[in-house]
Amino acid sequence: MNSITQYVLDIRNLQITYGNNIPAVKHVSLHLKKGEILAIVGESGSGKTSVIRAVQDCLPAGGSVTDGEILFFGENLLCKTDAQKRALCGTRISMIFQDTGSMLNPIKPIGTQFHDYLQAHCSNSEENLQKQMVSMIQRVHLFNPESILHSYPFELSGGMRQRIGIAMAVSLSPDLLLADEPTSALDVTMQAQIVKEMMSVCKETGTSIIIVTHNLGVAAYMADFIMVMKNGVPVEYGLSESIIRHPQHTYTRMLLDAVPDTEGL
Repeated sequence: MNSITQYVLDIRNLQITYGNNIPAVKHVSLHLKKGEILAIVGESGSGKTSVIRAVQDCLPAGGSVTDGEILFFGENLLCKTDAQKRALCGTRISMIFQDTGSMLNPIKPIGTQFHDYLQAHCSNSEENLQKQMVSMIQRVHLFNPESILHSYPFELSGGMRQRIGIAMAVSLSPDLLLADEPTSALDVTMQAQIVKEMMSVCKETGTSIIIVTHNLGVAAYMADFIMVMKNGVPVEYGLSESIIRHPQHTYTRMLLDAVPDTEGL
């Protein structure tokens, strides 16, 4: 295996520009091997979400990649056709949005949407599809899975909808999971449970994860590596323990000061 294809994801000098032709993200380079977890940390507007949206090819209107490469197992995603990109989404690359619940169709039961999602990407029998849906609902700590699968999105709380979105995203054990503030709609106890579940999925399936968060505490607990971004530019990137214990940039130290207790992270 050569030095390029050993990486699940290898981003090189990524630049993202929006309508004003001024780069909103620049000089982003990172790489991720099988089973590794990277946290991209920064305040709102730092460009962290734009990075993972560029990987998934779902930048907001007016946004485009204007420089760099995004290599997925050595192949540049920027050179793939729309059909090729769609084939990767869900099966090999999956994304959890900040408000995944809002992506659900309000007039279809959860079970119908989950079933359609699985059926579009795998050829399991109907019985196995049902078992898989129930199993994934249970893994994100939702009780009475059969009742939930018959529910409509508006009948569930925001936190429950978010957990449904997480369950769907990890259900096909993708090679790469992109998570944009996946626990922001959850209470503290549930945040911890979901973070542990995502780490468990990573360990069991070898899924690589990029999690975007403003919380360095979550990043330190979950990630092997941390990238700190400010104003669209990485200011620090390295092993989590090194960045937490020996931050080099004043911005990183400021973010650490905002974490109530970093002892033992």
